[in-house]
Amino acid sequence: MKDRHLALNQTQRVRLEAALQELQSVAPAAAVTVADTIPVNQEDNILKGHGTSDQDGEVVATLCGVVERVNKLVYVRTLRASCRFSMEMNGVLQAADAKYWVYKGEGAANLILSYTGSSPTMLGKVLRVKKLLNDKSQLPPSCMVFSSHEQLLWGHIPELVESVKQDCLAQAYAVHVMSQHLGANHVGGGVHVRVSRDFLELVEKNVLSSRPPWRVNASSIDITADAALLIADHSLFSGTPKGSSCIAVEIKAKCGFVPSSEYISKDNSIKKQVTRYKMHQHLKFHQGEISKTSEYNPLDLFSESKERISMAIKSFFSTPQNNFRIFVNGSLAFGGMGGGADSVHPADTDKCIKDLSKVSGLELPDFTELLSETIFKSGVLGKLLTTQKLDDHDIEGAIHLYYNIISQPCLVCKNLTDVELLRKYTLLHSLPLDKSLKIVRNFLISATAKDCSLMISFRPRENGSTDSEYDSVFLESAKRTYEYKTYFVDLDVKPLDKMVHYFKLDQRIVNSYTRYGEVLPPPKGK
Repeated sequence: MKDRHLALNQTQRVRLEAALQELQSVAPAAAVTVADTIPVNQEDNILKGHGTSDQDGEVVATLCGVVERVNKLVYVRTLRASCRFSMEMNGVLQAADAKYWVYKGEGAANLILSYTGSSPTMLGKVLRVKKLLNDKSQLPPSCMVFSSHEQLLWGHIPELVESVKQDCLAQAYAVHVMSQHLGANHVGGGVHVRVSRDFLELVEKNVLSSRPPWRVNASSIDITADAALLIADHSLFSGTPKGSSCIAVEIKAKCGFVPSSEYISKDNSIKKQVTRYKMHQHLKFHQGEISKTSEYNPLDLFSESKERISMAIKSFFSTPQNNFRIFVNGSLAFGGMGGGADSVHPADTDKCIKDLSKVSGLELPDFTELLSETIFKSGVLGKLLTTQKLDDHDIEGAIHLYYNIISQPCLVCKNLTDVELLRKYTLLHSLPLDKSLKIVRNFLISATAKDCSLMISFRPRENGSTDSEYDSVFLESAKRTYEYKTYFVDLDVKPLDKMVHYFKLDQRIVNSYTRYGEVLPPPKGK
């Protein structure tokens, strides 16, 4: 510890000596304790990460652990960092277990299976199984391993780096990154479960007929994976559908603000007036992906106004697409099975309303009021919006910092003729690496927040009951109190390599909207 002295009591000395012994047995060459100097070459412009500090021009350890170096980043990995994701269930899911897992839904990166068996450890759980894109030329929708640049981007969080080695990055990212922004009480990490190849092959065969055809064409289960993520089924309230009455809503809220970044070009100024969701709807319409644009306006949902929140919910019922689903006692009652539902037949809406009424005694206006009141009271979308607004540079600014990180010539600036913009972008390219990393990191965290889903589960509170661990809302129209839970799901880390894709997609969305303008509604009677 050189000339630095620590004032320790007897207990602290015993713990320190034990830690020193363990360190020497694990990695004697790279082991450090608190106040140890970490040898670095200052000319390398190193970045000081987790467990380090600058003291009198030297890099000093502030934790006991092992020094790790990722490119220019230096950090200390604690002894327990590699143990924090030992939340693993014993045993391996085999082919005989496949019959108990049925299709529940899927996103771009994962397929969701619901458990129908009787094992107490599995009841009320869903299994997130990784998928692979059939078109190998496309970038994966979520990050599974870290490139050298991503190690630089996320290396200040040792748990993330360690999780890659243990194949549990999604779990670590939800717990150590997204829960810090969205609140730990709204994010669940889940449990790692080992799976056999036979199990995955049989599951893929069993769920094939339940998957939307376009999903089948686009992706398949990654049968080479040796693990899946077991998480709570938030379409149920208390873990089991038996004997309970539960309504759950899944909302993919999308981006809840219009950007105001100074790095948005004048040609793209429409972005400061029209929501990204609305413009993207028009692109999908002209590409033939949807036959009708949605009336949903994310600004209404995020408005903190009960009236506007109610308007947003009502718009979901005409065009839910992949933004809105309702579950009754764990079973899908309304919305698309695998996302991407274009429109809903009126008969489906009528059936959903009947199911809701049967379970809860609520008619559609009552249910809309219940959902609006809960969103308003919980304030959960405020956390989501704050996280989304970490993107304060917009992709038109962040893309330049991406090129800083990968140390490549900026392809955006290459053909730029706007002198004022070029001046602004040149200033971005002059930023130090640590600032570039922070801005791009915030952009990717924001991208996860813009693409995640919010699950809200309800159940009526028993008459006379006052003690409950859950929040509640009183529905005036029904004169009844409902307990609710709110959780965010689909919190995968976005790959750094998708920055170029995000930029190109942004340009296509804006160009399509400015070229074609509004999509007029079809004439009545047609």
